[in-house]
Amino acid sequence: MITWKIITGPIDSGKTTFAEANIRKRNSVEGVICPKRNGVRFLRLIGDNKFYNLDAVVNTNAAHDDNKIRVGRYTFDRGVFLLAKAHLSNLIYKEFDILVIDEIGKLELADDGYEPELSTLFSYLVLEPKVYEVVIIVRDYLLQDFLGKYEVTEYELLK
Repeated sequence: MITWKIITGPIDSGKTTFAEANIRKRNSVEGVICPKRNGVRFLRLIGDNKFYNLDAVVNTNAAHDDNKIRVGRYTFDRGVFLLAKAHLSNLIYKEFDILVIDEIGKLELADDGYEPELSTLFSYLVLEPKVYEVVIIVRDYLLQDFLGKYEVTEYELLK
């Protein structure tokens, strides 16, 4: 069973910083969070406390690069998403109480990014008798799309 908590707001409004501050005070937390340090976006596997550079170096000479994912003004390293997806897949074998996903965005809504592993994990958690707190970070203008895609009807807004 899942109790949904949502952190939402515009781009660069402190959603990730707010989430990081809250999970520091908690035990048994898993998931992925994407803090920005000195202008560089990292992906942190929370339970393992491993950080990976999420920002990809853009090669302007390459017409197409399968190792990169472009979304608007952002270019991400696809390999780091693959690490995150593997981490999310393995969470069904781990003990935790709180799952943090930073962030659900255009990629996930288009079945890329953390998908389909994220949906599989959510489906697993919903069927479990244990109550999991799932903290989602989503941009304000994507909130309704998130609620519809993942069929979330009851939730608490944290920010």
